[in-house]
Amino acid sequence: ILLQQFVLCVEHAGKRLLLQQYAYQAPEDILYRVLQAVQGLQLDAEQVVVTLQGLVAPESATVQLLQQYLAQVQWGQMQHYTCANNKHMPNPATLALADIMLTCAS
Repeated sequence: ILLQQFVLCVEHAGKRLLLQQYAYQAPEDILYRVLQAVQGLQLDAEQVVVTLQGLVAPESATVQLLQQYLAQVQWGQMQHYTCANNKHMPNPATLALADIMLTCAS
């Protein structure tokens, strides 16, 4: 079984709440991590904007799943994140799927 990875970044009110790299085997694994972050950080799911970056197609199973649970799914520019300890996360271009950025306006 080939494990792939993605980076999940969550920002709210200009503050980074989560920056984590996860392994996944199926689109449901990605959905689980995204919904876990929304619930765990007590974000309003109606206000969350999901921004996908990297190698992900609009017709993919991952996108379809995300759109079933979160109303605002969009595509963004590639980014390079820096953790609090100034260590860089892997360049999203090297990831098999994408970076996923969650932002919440409320």
